[in-house]
Amino acid sequence: MSQICEVCERGALTGNLRSKSMIACKTRRKVNLQTRHLDGSRIKICTRCIKNLEKDPTRVHPKSHPTRLTKRRTKKTA
Repeated sequence: MSQICEVCERGALTGNLRSKSMIACKTRRKVNLQTRHLDGSRIKICTRCIKNLEKDPTRVHPKSHPTRLTKRRTKKTA
């Protein structure tokens, strides 16, 4: 079972935990996924998308965004 939101396709983040001596230990931060019934089908949706659905139900719809909602912005070089 994948740990990915079916609406915004957000997944787990990876990083390092650093101790006082700066020793690195790998860690994962998982998305807070909930199972909800939407349009007659059961989907896994993150709590951020649930919150947005409660604000404006027409704003976010499953499988309507082929890419992620939050894209990284990069500096444009001259």
